[in-house]
Amino acid sequence: DSENFQITPAPTTTTVICPPGTFVYTGSPIEPCTFTVTGPGLNIGPSPVAPAGYTNNTNVGTATATQNYAGGGNYQGSSDSENFAITPSPTTTTITCPASVVFNNTAQTPCTATVTGANLNTTVPIVYGNNTNVGTATANASYPGGPNHSASTATQVTFQITPGPTV
Repeated sequence: DSENFQITPAPTTTTVICPPGTFVYTGSPIEPCTFTVTGPGLNIGPSPVAPAGYTNNTNVGTATATQNYAGGGNYQGSSDSENFAITPSPTTTTITCPASVVFNNTAQTPCTATVTGANLNTTVPIVYGNNTNVGTATANASYPGGPNHSASTATQVTFQITPGPTV
């Protein structure tokens, strides 16, 4: 006598593992996670999550890493996903001024202010003080932050307005 019986594919478990904490915006896709697939007689990983397994992983916010194991042969498919946070990049605001300018009876605006950060290099407006008459003038600048960047303020810079030539 004989009997037939069915051998079915074994179940698997896919686990996505993302390091704890948050990741700072870089301007490029962030891909920090790995995955494992286990089942009877099966042990894959830890291996990097495939780039196609990420969504929303470039800009600030919640990103997701997903790994799908297709299965086949003796194993069933399985999948898992994990979220991780991307936080704003720090920025630096810098003011550059000459040491002095010559009085000319108008407001002096000789400075430049730049903001730098991950994938950021731009200028910002300057707020001047005491910049018309002879003496010490001030320059201040701030960056309010943006979707992927934190705010920053430059250290106040001074420059001298010197007397002009006499006629």
